[in-house]
Amino acid sequence: MLDVLIGYLLLAEDLALKPEQTPRALNFGPAELEMSVSEVLKTIARIRNRPVLWEAANPAAAIFSDAPRLAIDSSLARETLRWAPRLVGDAVFTETLKWYVAWLQGEAMHLPSQSAVCRALAV
Repeated sequence: MLDVLIGYLLLAEDLALKPEQTPRALNFGPAELEMSVSEVLKTIARIRNRPVLWEAANPAAAIFSDAPRLAIDSSLARETLRWAPRLVGDAVFTETLKWYVAWLQGEAMHLPSQSAVCRALAV
């Protein structure tokens, strides 16, 4: 989430400085990372050091079908804004899990959010 926020701040700055040259639509996403849902869940289980309980849906029974592959191309954001994700690999999942654990525990979310921003800017 923080990488996306930084991307939108860079986009706003670029729009203010050179509105005619700035692309109107950009994607902000992970650095060349494609993972299946099961890979994401296995990564979360490894980081948490506990299993993640999940069940794959029966595709034949699904009313709506999901695309077999979803990916984000952030190359235009990298080229025009010099944006790049600050968090890579397990750090993406670790930061996301920290935020959700705090939320599930009922913490005042501005505190873990501020901590996450400080950690991201230190990277």
